[in-house]
Amino acid sequence: MTDDVFDDLYCRLYIQFDGTLNILRKNITSYFGGSISIGSVFDEYVSINVMKNDGFLPDKIHEHAGFVYYPYTAEVEPTLAIMTPYAAMAKRKWKTIDTEIYWDVLCYVIRKLRENGAIVVASCEYENLIAEKTGWNWSEDTPNAPNLTLPS
Repeated sequence: MTDDVFDDLYCRLYIQFDGTLNILRKNITSYFGGSISIGSVFDEYVSINVMKNDGFLPDKIHEHAGFVYYPYTAEVEPTLAIMTPYAAMAKRKWKTIDTEIYWDVLCYVIRKLRENGAIVVASCEYENLIAEKTGWNWSEDTPNAPNLTLPS
């Protein structure tokens, strides 16, 4: 995206999931009651553009930082519904409650994906918050997802 208000809240997810892209989208939609339109899953708080990862390399997913080679990726951004009128005019001015709702929805989706066997890594400016709210996120200190195994 270019020069918009979502830069600080943008998040890229890397997803190791054994099902198809359509099943992944349907699963994400079912987790929070969103809708699917042109490959994106969205509701009043969050938009998740789920797609195949062009950089998918199955032989490299076991390497250091191999999550960038997972088969799926998603671009996550808040929807316009959680912006305050002031935020729309003065970029990057968010109401705390709106940001919290967005993070709660995003973290809920990550937790649900993990509960259903996916390995999900978030790449964003607030990775520590993701780790706090979901129990884990990739870092140099914690490169392996707890209780989850990558396929051979």
